[in-house]
Amino acid sequence: MIKQIFDTKPEAIQKLGTGYYNIHLNIEEVQVEQINEETEESEIVTKWQCNVIRVHDASYSTIVNELIRREYTVDKELALQRQREIKTEEFQEYFDYCEECKRTVREALEIPASSDPTDPTVQYKLNELTETINILIGNEE
Repeated sequence: MIKQIFDTKPEAIQKLGTGYYNIHLNIEEVQVEQINEETEESEIVTKWQCNVIRVHDASYSTIVNELIRREYTVDKELALQRQREIKTEEFQEYFDYCEECKRTVREALEIPASSDPTDPTVQYKLNELTETINILIGNEE
């Protein structure tokens, strides 16, 4: 996953002109030392740092799947599922990773933990959020 630094706080979902989306996860404010171009002196400035992934649609399941695929191939997942009774520790690591991916995406997309992210109402809200962001940044299609 690519970690990037931004001058302003990025939105969770950024629609690109190519039909893809950048998803910004684990957004956090950081203090960075940089050189002031005018005075040529070092100064501390506030920036925003986050992990960025690119997906073809901004649905909860697509984003979670993309995160899981970065760590586990389909073949590796199937092998872990077949051997879950034998490799219990390895399976638990995989399971915990998947749950962490889901938690991260829920947090980034502001989906309450008590709701089903595949529910059409939640998907509608995600689509509405994406449209609002695109209007605000001038990326309307």
